[in-house]
Amino acid sequence: MKKLKRIMATAMAITALATSCLSPVEVSAATSTKQSVQPQATAAISNSKMKKNVKFTFKKTSKGLIAYVKNNNKFNVEVYSYVNFKNSKNKQICKSQDNTYCLEKGKTAIFEYYCINSNYKYTKFKKYSHTYNVYVADGKASYVSKISAKLTKNTDSYCTVTLKNNSKQKLSFIHYTVLFADKKGNIINVYSTYANCTKKNSKDTRTIYFDYSSKTHSYVKPAKYKIIVDYAYRFTR
Repeated sequence: MKKLKRIMATAMAITALATSCLSPVEVSAATSTKQSVQPQATAAISNSKMKKNVKFTFKKTSKGLIAYVKNNNKFNVEVYSYVNFKNSKNKQICKSQDNTYCLEKGKTAIFEYYCINSNYKYTKFKKYSHTYNVYVADGKASYVSKISAKLTKNTDSYCTVTLKNNSKQKLSFIHYTVLFADKKGNIINVYSTYANCTKKNSKDTRTIYFDYSSKTHSYVKPAKYKIIVDYAYRFTR
């Protein structure tokens, strides 16, 4: 019996070693739900190239920065981003960070960075520096393209946004951002949150009130709106 156990243990060890040497096999995304799953390219691509394939486009807001973060890799990635805000003398005054655990291949997410001082107040800045890290988002299937998002009501004081999960899957997380801009395209407000429609075919509607101006004693109604589904995924293991 002891000899049999030793033989079985040796066989299991050999199997584990052989499996660890294999490249992950690309799972086709051409299914009825069109999910984005990790391909074998993750093993072959270098970290520097993977990092370069994630593009940041920054835009200033009244409270800091936002970044349009696009994943040009052929697989899903995790992105961790860090911003240092500086004054005119290049001295750091505050720092901020944002991240995503699953940025779908070919998709764009919104990252937010707020310049808040030690007194927890928004502070003006002159310059900023940026660093980031990128990793393979293993163990997640992405369904961003299967989430519909639209503006369902628009009044002088608020709007409503509705998201629907069309993926036919129960997802782990869905996160989205609404950008509000003036006529010139300047970002005047940002709203971001998790959507409560992770169950298949479910919907989530949110009421978002606009900023209120103490000078005009009225709500500041945006001229433009943009809804971005930052990520929508489920764990595969």
